Amino acid sequence: MDLKNMQAVLDALPDPAFILSKSGKYVALFGGKDSRYYHDGSALVGRLLSEVLNASKTQYFISKIEEALHSKDMIVEEYALKDEDFIALPYENEQETIWYEGRVKSLDFLVEGEPVVLWVATNISKRYQLETQLRFLSNTDELTGLYNRRRLEKDLAVHFANFKRYKSPTSVLMLDLDNLKMHFYEIFYEEKVKNEDINYIEKEFNNLMLEDGYKTLFNFQQFKEFVKSVTREEN
Repeated sequence: MDLKNMQAVLDALPDPAFILSKSGKYVALFGGKDSRYYHDGSALVGRLLSEVLNASKTQYFISKIEEALHSKDMIVEEYALKDEDFIALPYENEQETIWYEGRVKSLDFLVEGEPVVLWVATNISKRYQLETQLRFLSNTDELTGLYNRRRLEKDLAVHFANFKRYKSPTSVLMLDLDNLKMHFYEIFYEEKVKNEDINYIEKEFNNLMLEDGYKTLFNFQQFKEFVKSVTREEN
């Protein structure tokens, strides 16, 4: 394969592949030509990350470059880019937040006396949105929109571990409503599904909540409020 063919292969890469120096310079860019997923990044070549991104985002990318150079292993990282991350947008139109999976690997040669890495950025926005939606659905009750028992038990385990290690107080307030299950069974049996009753209960329970708390539907007739950094006496 000659150099001309190799260049054609690099240009045809589905995801943009950047060569970035240790100091954060865009040395080269290959692939990522599909405008449905990527903006034209050719204007970035020759510029520094700090000329394009704000200080926080620049430091993030520099840290990952240094990590890849130090470890010699491929670094896989998910990150988001939004308009406010840029000092000057490298494209014309504003864009929603885009999520990427970055795969970063050190290269065994220098460019202008600097070590460099290969950074392949894959647009995973659709996958990220689906995963976010799936996490929401798996952790919430469909009828009320409250966090469910799965989410409560997961968070309780985390905060109980923090309590044992750091002695940080945590409280749980339970509201047990008698005969609620039978009431809703009757509604469902009569095919008159309503949310008014349970939404009223949710609203009243919401009035009891503290700022740091959130409420969950533990089972069909038990609500729980989970409050971080609050003792039983304060609750």
